[in-house]
Amino acid sequence: MRCLKQKGYGLLLIVAVLVIVAGLVSTNYFKSAISYYSSKQLKHELYQLKQVKERLLRFAVLQPEIYLTNSASQLLDSSEIPAPGYFPCPDLDGDGILLGGETSCGNVYLPLVSNSHQTGFVPDPLNNSGGESCNGSSVCMGYVPQKIVSRQFYFAPAQRYFYVLDERFSFQNGYYVNNGLKRFAPLNKSILLQDRPRLTLNGVVGYVLLIIDAGSDGLDVRNSDGDFNFVSPKYMLNGNKEVDRIIGITLDEWNTLMSARVCSSLMRRNETVNNYPELANDQKHWLNDYHALYNPSGSGWRNSCRM
Repeated sequence: MRCLKQKGYGLLLIVAVLVIVAGLVSTNYFKSAISYYSSKQLKHELYQLKQVKERLLRFAVLQPEIYLTNSASQLLDSSEIPAPGYFPCPDLDGDGILLGGETSCGNVYLPLVSNSHQTGFVPDPLNNSGGESCNGSSVCMGYVPQKIVSRQFYFAPAQRYFYVLDERFSFQNGYYVNNGLKRFAPLNKSILLQDRPRLTLNGVVGYVLLIIDAGSDGLDVRNSDGDFNFVSPKYMLNGNKEVDRIIGITLDEWNTLMSARVCSSLMRRNETVNNYPELANDQKHWLNDYHALYNPSGSGWRNSCRM
C-alpha cells in the first residue's frame, strides 16, 4: 500500500510540474504573441504616418499640374499656376475639409530678434479661437486635412494627425497677397537659406512641416505649449501608446525633391538645362523670377538647376 501511495504522490508531483511548465510555456507564448502583434500594429501605424508624409510631398511636387486648371476644369493663365513646393493649410475644425477661413492660412514670419514668441508656423500657436481644436481654452493646433474636394486629392483620415507648417510654405497665405493669389514668393532654397525654417524636432532645426500622431492620450504638453520645439521618441516602435510619434519634412529633403522635379521639367522643355527658348518671351511663369506686378507667381527656380 505504501508503495502505491508513493507512486500516486509521484504521479501527482509529475502532473503538478507539467502543469507549471505548461503554464510558463503558455504565458511566454502569449507574451510573445502580444509582443508580436503589438509590434506589428506599431509598424502599421508608422507606415500610415509615412504614407501621409508621402502624399503631402506628392501634392507639393505636383502643384503646377494639380492647379493647371480651376475647379471648373478651365485652363489657367501661366501667371496663376503655382510653383512646386507648397502644402495645404491645416484643418482647424477636424472635419477633414478646408472651408472658409481654413482656405487662407498665415502667421506673420517676423525676425526672432524682436519677436521671440513668433514661431512663423500655422496654425498660429498663440491663437486660441476658431475651430474645434482652437476652442478658446487651449493652444490652437490644426490637423492634416482629409482631402481637397475640388482636386480629388486625399491626405489622411479626418482629425487623425496634428499638423504644423512653416507659413511660408502655405499654398494660400493671407499675409502674402500677390495680385490676389495669396502665395508667398519666391519659394526656393536660395531664399529660404537666409532664414531657415524654425520648426525643430528633437533639437534638429529646419523642418518645413511636422505630422504628429498624438497617441492615446492626446498631445504631449511639450508639443502643445505653443513654441516651435517638438519632441518624439527616437525609437518610433517603442510600445508606449501615449507618446507623440512625429515625422516631418526638412528644408534639405524638400529642396532635393523640388529641385529634381524642376530640373527634369526644364530638361523636357529645352535641349539643355541652361537654355530656355520656350519661356524667353513669357515672364509670367513660376520658373522665372518673382515680380510683384509682372510675375506674382514667380519663384525663381531656374537658378536651382545651375547650382
